[in-house]
Amino acid sequence: MFKLFLLMIFLISCVSDSSSPEGSLKQFVELNFSGSASKNEILSKITGKMRESFELLSEDDFKKSTQFVELQKQGFKVVSKNCEEKRCYITYSLSFRDKSTAERQGFHTEVKKIAELHFDNGKWLIADVSNVKTYLEALDPIQP
Repeated sequence: MFKLFLLMIFLISCVSDSSSPEGSLKQFVELNFSGSASKNEILSKITGKMRESFELLSEDDFKKSTQFVELQKQGFKVVSKNCEEKRCYITYSLSFRDKSTAERQGFHTEVKKIAELHFDNGKWLIADVSNVKTYLEALDPIQP
């Protein structure tokens, strides 16, 4: 029983560690939802064409595209992953609410995405993120 407990602790720590693809992805998502991420912090977590795109953004455009301060993250779940030695594709689900409607229980958003990560210089970096589906659930009518 004690060995099972130690194994569970080890597995949980591996998932939240930035040396694993899942841990790097989770840290990237948390950083975006923190509302205080700098451009350099984000650039340290990405690579490839995604990095090139972010480097071209002005500081104002960067803040608009990465800071989700008005959103309240509710869940992050890895749905599936397909990894090779230096490349990993992770399908994940992210759920959130708009903070202005957080007190209302009838509105919920969930997005399913695929992240491509590359192993570079001893760490996993996000190379691309693509949307798969967006689910909007509203018990009350949605006002435009």
